Amino acid sequence: MAWPGSLTTEQQTAVQDFTTSCRTWAALLAQMNILGAAIGAANAGGISTLLSDLQTTDVIPNTSGLAGSQDLLASDVISLASWAWAAANPQNTTSAGGGAYATVGIQQTCVKAAGINASIGKESARDF
Repeated sequence: MAWPGSLTTEQQTAVQDFTTSCRTWAALLAQMNILGAAIGAANAGGISTLLSDLQTTDVIPNTSGLAGSQDLLASDVISLASWAWAAANPQNTTSAGGGAYATVGIQQTCVKAAGINASIGKESARDF
């Protein structure tokens, strides 16, 4: 099957709509990988020591300004940081992840699909 010769107009539209959704996902994945690497670097750079000094039930007040977000327990923050690092660090071999979605090849494909600006967060990913 060659594009678009053997597809009806409706089938072409379906493929294009699906591809647009994949491009949006690629932009968000690339942004998550970048932010995850930064979170991991901060965690390795000393934040983990500060967090480990807290009681797991200590409440960290919400000052983010993100609508609907809430205060977090120290244990919540530790979990979020470990998930971010596991998802974004391709060298990580812990059971929490492995960074399978942060390799150079994946990042390159994300940029190809979504463009560099969307992949680094300078443009919003399309709402769908």
